[in-house]
Amino acid sequence: MKIQTTIDKIANYYPEQSFKANMFKLKDSKPISGIITNFSHGASEIHSKGDYEQFIKDFESKYIERQKANFEYMITNNLWAGINSLIKNLNYGFFINKKENRENYCKLYGQQDIKFENIFVQFANFLKQLSNNIFSHLTLKKILKNKGIIDGKKISQYEISKIISNNKDPELRKKAYDATFKIGDSIADYIVSIVKKRNSSAQNSKYNSYFDFILDTRYKTNAKAFNNNINKTYLALKPKFEKAFEENDDSLKNIFQTNQLEYYHYDLRIGSDELKRLDEIVAKHGALSIAKKIYSKMGFDIDKLINEGKLIFYEDKSKKMAFHYGIMSGKISAICTGQSNDFYNVLTLCHELGHAMYNLGLSESLPLSKKRSTSKIMTEAIAIMLSDLVLKETMLTDIFPIDILEKVKKNRQQEQLINMAKSFAITKFEEEMYLNPNQDLAKLWQEKFKKYTGRNYIASNEWATLDYFLCSPIHVHNCIKATLLAFQLRKILKEKLGNLSENHEIAKYLNENIFSKGASQSESNIIKEMAGKELSLQDFIEDL
Repeated sequence: MKIQTTIDKIANYYPEQSFKANMFKLKDSKPISGIITNFSHGASEIHSKGDYEQFIKDFESKYIERQKANFEYMITNNLWAGINSLIKNLNYGFFINKKENRENYCKLYGQQDIKFENIFVQFANFLKQLSNNIFSHLTLKKILKNKGIIDGKKISQYEISKIISNNKDPELRKKAYDATFKIGDSIADYIVSIVKKRNSSAQNSKYNSYFDFILDTRYKTNAKAFNNNINKTYLALKPKFEKAFEENDDSLKNIFQTNQLEYYHYDLRIGSDELKRLDEIVAKHGALSIAKKIYSKMGFDIDKLINEGKLIFYEDKSKKMAFHYGIMSGKISAICTGQSNDFYNVLTLCHELGHAMYNLGLSESLPLSKKRSTSKIMTEAIAIMLSDLVLKETMLTDIFPIDILEKVKKNRQQEQLINMAKSFAITKFEEEMYLNPNQDLAKLWQEKFKKYTGRNYIASNEWATLDYFLCSPIHVHNCIKATLLAFQLRKILKEKLGNLSENHEIAKYLNENIFSKGASQSESNIIKEMAGKELSLQDFIEDL
């Protein structure tokens, strides 16, 4: 049931500065500090009463320091980097809160007036959040370092997840699951402590729970609307889910030669033999090289973006992290990836490149307040759609055997439906965990998976091993919506332009009709312009 999450950060607009892109290994963060410091070359000391151009330079210096610190903390997970990130964010806040800078900041933001929080209130909030952030950091490090034990040997969670995904030995699978459960038991209390701290902070702001706080502040909705949407969507897709699980369970029974599936039989990736064949091919060509080729077929020149300093790849072989970070919206993007040369990483790279192309496609003319993706759903949908093309349109048949691709494609669609059903279970579990963190969460985990997947998982604290609950809280429901939209966007584009993988105009079309508009238009308006109508859940069901 392991889930690899994506951290999607899209930064605000910043005046253009050029720099040379490089590949880095994250064992030493000094090269990263150096390259990002170069962004602000020539920036003068802060002059509070300078003209607008001087303010832009000063603002850039503070903003780049903040972005550098934030990104370094994300890629190093170092405690001091985390504290430095908090300090740089506070310094940035102090600068833009200065009375003499506010008018220019409003001008940059494209608004007449912006509410500025008192500096001393900011500092008090900084101190209040500091202990929570340090505690969260230490807990996350504990989770990432925690290892399971199989046959007396310590084994990483990553290796355990590989056994669960690919190994067909029932005895070994049971040991892998049991090791996962023990890891969960050892860290569940730490996660609950963070949940309670988050709740306490949210309740001080008059919210019922942290879940409600995020729904309101990040997704502009409330618990009632959220649950109505979840229930409506799940009921509409339930027949598709049931069919996918039925077919998957039949395959598992055949593989394991049993009439009764146990918890340790679940989550084997069907078609793992075909995927091994694809992995061998990827190892010869390189995952990044293949991802570049896929994007070139759609009109995106990844090598050019790298050479111009607009796209940076950071290599992290040890942590298996994969995420996009917008250093400068419309200008510079960074992708952190594990760089493992397997087929799964091709899909991951294509996903993160989707986020990067969106970020780089934002128009320079947009004000700061609009220089971001149309919505969190839209940017995720773009990333999902562009990564799915590898199988949806069986791309690169000159590299991959088409018969293998077709088999993997069929299994992929079933896997997506199963994962979507699990997403319903996870997001409802998370909501109820925040509403009552003192309840039996192992039993709640079992109940939610029984309801949304129909499977008889045993009660366990496996939920605690998902770093998602710490790194990307209240995000899974966004992925559900994005998956639905991704299918629909592809349908629109195919009707207008044909197969995406065979048309170099795709990049131009996406830039002109989605990326460049940023948040200047709503998601629904953009879809209406492209499709001539509002999209519905029925469109997705028909596409399935």
